[in-house]
Formats: sequence, C-alpha cells, structure tokens
Amino acid sequence: PPVLWLGIGCRKNIEAERLVEAAERFLLANNISKLALAGLATISLKAEEPAIRRLADLWQLPVEVYETSQLAELARTIPGSEFVRQQTGIPAVAEPAACKAAGTDRALIAKSKYPGITLALAGSKTEIRLPDTSGSR
Repeated sequence: PPVLWLGIGCRKNIEAERLVEAAERFLLANNISKLALAGLATISLKAEEPAIRRLADLWQLPVEVYETSQLAELARTIPGSEFVRQQTGIPAVAEPAACKAAGTDRALIAKSKYPGITLALAGSKTEIRLPDTSGSR
C-alpha cells in the first residue's frame, strides 16, 4: 500500500530529467516500488520548483510542502550541510520533510545524495490489514 513519503531537497531550477532519474535510481537501489509512495515532501521554498512538480505529475503523487519552522525540530537531529542551512535556515530538507509527511521522527532510508539533489524516505505509521481469505468470518 502507498505508505511511504519521498522527501526531496534540490538546487534551484534543477532539470526535471535529473530529478526523475535520481528518484528512479533511489527507489531501485532500495528495492522500493513507486506504487508504495503516498507522496512527495519538501520545504515551502521548493513548492513551485518545476522539477518537483514534474515528478509529482509524472508519478501522479501529491506534494506535501512544509514551512521551515515546521521542519526545524526534526532537522536539528539530522546531519545536514552548511549550504542547505544558508539557503533554507535549516541544515536538512529531504529527511525532515519525509518524516513530517509520514508522521514519524525517523526516516526508513536516510538521505541519499545525487548531484544537486537529496532524497530520503519515511514510512507512515499506518496499520495494514490484509483481507481474510480463509473463508471463515
């Protein structure tokens, strides 16, 4: 079921093809199906980033967008970079955004870096109930 959130951080105006390729490589490397994704998550500064919007359209996923203040506490506990802090005010984006969207404080897959792109994955704490196929009720 779609219970995983892909957190995305990227440089401004990154090419959409690069983000799509990085996301596909990230999922493949971690043996994750696109069908398991509930959505994409990022910071408000990237709300209208064309590459993120293109990926969301291509994969038909919603994008959850969070203000810096909403990610600040989660970002405190995640190793980040000074460059990201200078750009956003917090040291990391992908991992805290994925965690915030999933409603958890720990990523399933910590940040993975690609040129100009950072991706992370977090899972919702959703109870999965399989249908009773035993024939008894």
